[in-house]
Amino acid sequence: MSERFYTNLEINLGTMELRGAEAHHLAVVSRIAPGDKIGLFSGDGREFVAEVLEAKKSRVILDVKSFSDVSREPINKITVYSSIPKAQRCDFLIEKLTEIGVYRFVPIDCEYSVIKSKQINTEKLRRGVIEACKQSQRNHLMEIAEPVTFEESIRELDSFSLNLFANLGAESGDKVSWGSTEKVNLWIGPEGGFSTQEIKLAINKGLKNICIGKTIMRVETAAIVLAALAIHGK
Repeated sequence: MSERFYTNLEINLGTMELRGAEAHHLAVVSRIAPGDKIGLFSGDGREFVAEVLEAKKSRVILDVKSFSDVSREPINKITVYSSIPKAQRCDFLIEKLTEIGVYRFVPIDCEYSVIKSKQINTEKLRRGVIEACKQSQRNHLMEIAEPVTFEESIRELDSFSLNLFANLGAESGDKVSWGSTEKVNLWIGPEGGFSTQEIKLAINKGLKNICIGKTIMRVETAAIVLAALAIHGK
């Protein structure tokens, strides 16, 4: 099985037909042919093996032969609330957060954000998630939420979650125990940092300051480092 494909259709054992863009991608871009074996997933946690019966640019017929429930998800569910970096750096951010197993990504519009909410293309971000899942063999799609303001993102906090705030202005961070927390929420600001008002709001809401080094990291670096610590930290 040399290639792995995503479909938003429900997948069941037996004959399955793909049309439109999905069929074009398989038959024309990937050049699959009758007799080829491919992998399929739809984001529900299962992965399937299918044999190609017919491959035309407008229609592909598959025989879905088997499936397995393969979980490659971390034990804890990580939600990243982050300001959006520019262009390719945003693509890199989404790709890597998907690969390491982040559960949910929420773009936030901060006072110093360079990319504002009206400029954020969430459908493009979701396409990036799918491509990263294909490569990393992840069977669940990282959820991409619609953009919110920083104030909206902290309005209703789950008291059972670990809520961490990357505050560049903090000389040292609060002590954090990563071990058994099932839900971790991470806030990453723009490269200019959170504003004074945003920092006050976060502290008043009880978010824990966290320090991840003495250097100034780019948005995508800070988000990836924190998410990896939340997933793999002890």
